[in-house]
Amino acid sequence: MDTEAPERQPNSETYRPDGPAVEVREARPRLVVRTPGRAVNPAPQAIPWRVSRDVVLEQLSTDPYELSYAFVLIPRFEQHELKGDLAEDLHALMKQICMSGGWTLDYLSIHLQYMQWIVRSRVNVSSANIVHFVRSRTSSQILENFPLISQTNLSRDFWAPGYLLLVGREPHPPQRVDEFIRLTRQQQRYQNSHRS
Repeated sequence: MDTEAPERQPNSETYRPDGPAVEVREARPRLVVRTPGRAVNPAPQAIPWRVSRDVVLEQLSTDPYELSYAFVLIPRFEQHELKGDLAEDLHALMKQICMSGGWTLDYLSIHLQYMQWIVRSRVNVSSANIVHFVRSRTSSQILENFPLISQTNLSRDFWAPGYLLLVGREPHPPQRVDEFIRLTRQQQRYQNSHRS
């Protein structure tokens, strides 16, 4: 004996004439601030869609808003070049530091005269905190693992004072890095000439 399923009535709360039954819920109003490609006040629980009076709401991203920073550091002494074992150690150490800090390392470039890297972090992490953490961790490792460097550099900081910062996902142009190096070395010579 064939029995047909009863047809759903149009006034039913789960009725959908063009497809399977879905639960109809009233959408709760909320403030959503939109930025290109991101939504800043995401819903606490992401729901792919809701149907309410023929309105479909898109799913909001649950990723936190992030900023990207491009940094450049140069060694305190010109004769300290970033090459060989030192460059290899820096490469591995930067990956470990960024993972420990909760940042995403998007770019790392180690040249003889400078190190440049780009990280993404949450907006509540300042660029000053990132560069301070990187310089202190790399300095302690370099001075501990390379005794010849620690003999000439008596400070606890392997890096020259200051840093170059750009907010964004692109590396610094080579001309800007060269100018930063020139100005930093010029400032160091000026300070050294006035100390004697």
